[in-house]
Amino acid sequence: MGWPKKNIILLVVLILLIFLFITASFNKKNTVKLSYYHWKNTYDVNAELLQQAKPDQLYVKFLDMGYSDKLEVISTVFKQQPKSNTVPVIYIDNRVFKNEDIEPLVTLIKKKVNQTVYSSLQIDCDWSLSTQKKYFKLLRKLRMDYPNLSATIRLHQVKYFKKTGVPPVKTGVLMYYNMSDIQDITTKNYILDLDIAKKYHVNFDKYPLPLNLALPLYQQIRVIRQNKVAMILTGSITDNAKLEKISANEYKVKQAHYHQSTYLYKDDVLRVDQVSKQKLQKAAQTLEPLMQINEIIFYELSHAKDFGYENIENIRSIFN
Repeated sequence: MGWPKKNIILLVVLILLIFLFITASFNKKNTVKLSYYHWKNTYDVNAELLQQAKPDQLYVKFLDMGYSDKLEVISTVFKQQPKSNTVPVIYIDNRVFKNEDIEPLVTLIKKKVNQTVYSSLQIDCDWSLSTQKKYFKLLRKLRMDYPNLSATIRLHQVKYFKKTGVPPVKTGVLMYYNMSDIQDITTKNYILDLDIAKKYHVNFDKYPLPLNLALPLYQQIRVIRQNKVAMILTGSITDNAKLEKISANEYKVKQAHYHQSTYLYKDDVLRVDQVSKQKLQKAAQTLEPLMQINEIIFYELSHAKDFGYENIENIRSIFN
């Protein structure tokens, strides 16, 4: 005796649903968000650039807060209205917390970032043990108005989280660059040194805060003069008869001249800190088993085209 027609129909429907589920699993779209930082003092983004980069979110620096003999604040000048997918970022130098009270800082941030417009906010600060208490207090106050508050995290703050503390925010963003000493002339590549980074691949499984990932796209030039880092230059080295290449990423000044608007002296050494697509892919492949991320934020938007959108997409695909 055969199955009732009703049961056969149900079985066919069930098989079809299973097939659709398996197909969807194999063909699922990227789930890890691809975002960028905008880290300039003027916001005037070319529409074509945004269309090409296609950021899920754009993390825009709104305030840069530092301290010398008084609080110094640089506000970003907005020549156009930020898009709806904008997340404001506030950079706060650690020295601010050694010299300033919390309440005026909170007031300043809320005045700059309208909480009725932005529910998300990110604070970028490399805090220390001496400033942890004040910094975390500021974060707790801000989270009352910005429920989607995030904070940047350095590698050493993951490895030694029981000592450094965990910020009271919704999510952290691991800054996977600038992990060595910029003033140390033995530093081979200040932006991304994978050998140094591996020393801090500890406690990712125990870190109590969800982490996303920030990766670098930019490059810089350190000018080494009389065995000291004299200054940092932007841009790249172009073919120049006044320079002598002495290693893969180092040049010696043979004749004094201007590089852009900076005067370089004879015997200055120019060390180029840069990120290749191979090195960034290796970094992502190393981190993929350690991190369950929802978003990669690339630093920074203006360098995306030069690095290559396809290369960026390939890095994102490692985490999917």
